[in-house]
Amino acid sequence: VPQFKDTRGVLTGALRLALMCGDFSKHGPLTLTAKQPESLEKSDSAASSRSLRRSATFEETILDDKVLELANRGFHLESLLDFYVDLIGPDSPMPYFELDTMSTNDVVREAIIPLSRHPDGSGGTALSTKWNMGEPVMTERMVTHCWSNVFSHLVAAIIAEALGETHFDEALADLLAGNIEDLRAKLRMCGTLGRVYWVCAFCVNQHACICNGFGPKPTDACSLQLQVWENNRCNSVTCAMYPVCDCAQPKYLNDNPRECEINKFDKMMVLLKRSNPNFCQVIAADMGFHILTRAWCIAEIIEGQASLIPQKLITASKEHVASQCHELKQLDIRHCKSSRPDDKDNILSRIEDIDYFNAMVCMLIFGEARSWCSTVAGTLGTCQ
Repeated sequence: VPQFKDTRGVLTGALRLALMCGDFSKHGPLTLTAKQPESLEKSDSAASSRSLRRSATFEETILDDKVLELANRGFHLESLLDFYVDLIGPDSPMPYFELDTMSTNDVVREAIIPLSRHPDGSGGTALSTKWNMGEPVMTERMVTHCWSNVFSHLVAAIIAEALGETHFDEALADLLAGNIEDLRAKLRMCGTLGRVYWVCAFCVNQHACICNGFGPKPTDACSLQLQVWENNRCNSVTCAMYPVCDCAQPKYLNDNPRECEINKFDKMMVLLKRSNPNFCQVIAADMGFHILTRAWCIAEIIEGQASLIPQKLITASKEHVASQCHELKQLDIRHCKSSRPDDKDNILSRIEDIDYFNAMVCMLIFGEARSWCSTVAGTLGTCQ
């Protein structure tokens, strides 16, 4: 039996032992909630509070005006369904839209950016702001996702969460079959058609950051970063280069941290957690689980864990998780990727115990492992 010095070590070691000894892939994913089992509540809270390093100014900037503005850019699920109907309809902004292949990046570049642009070319807004007619709407669910994911899979994952499901295969089947009104009726019956979600693609003003280009070209002609950069400039199906927006709105990125919108998601999550006890993070997994290899997605999951925000992982199906089981058991965020190496280094430097974080992510995927670990933790708690 391994020797553990503290409860966090017990949990990490127990999970690793569980994954070596048994296959949990047939069980549904876990929902981590702020309320932990009584025997572990104190130790889990302490471990979470130690899992993320924050700068001295972090607390001071939570109530920054831009953070508050972002938190109030949620959208009702019904608005997303309306957008999806328009996307597949005869007057679609993407007439060549393919339901089962086109990525979220495709939709951002060829639908969201054009639809959220001001007619006079002066700039634009977040598309959610347009949907809400400029009114603030406080977020109930923040969705962590990656832009390489198939867009219909992202929408299906959000619908599945609203229906109280942990897999999106059934919702996706309805979307692909065009059964939008059936889905709308189910959501209305569940009382979640008006649930407010936050998705960066819709809730960030793309005209204030990326609409006019794709970031600086990597200098290494043979690098993987260059290949990724090239791929991100082109439609994932047609391979045609995306159009760029020539609006006059100033762009704010990492070099202007105060005005930048895309560097404040962690602070927004903390603000929403403190403002709404029912706030929850939805992790919309893509088929290849690439979301767990993207540095900024990892950063959002870290913040959720550190702030004890309930986290719900939505996957395609139990069978799909089973098919990815071996790879998922080897998950190590040390190998995560970012378009900017400095971003990855900064994110990983904020994690005090990477092995513990890896274990917590595995708990989200293999839900039964957590209750197993709770039992083992009680058994091994006296080990020195």
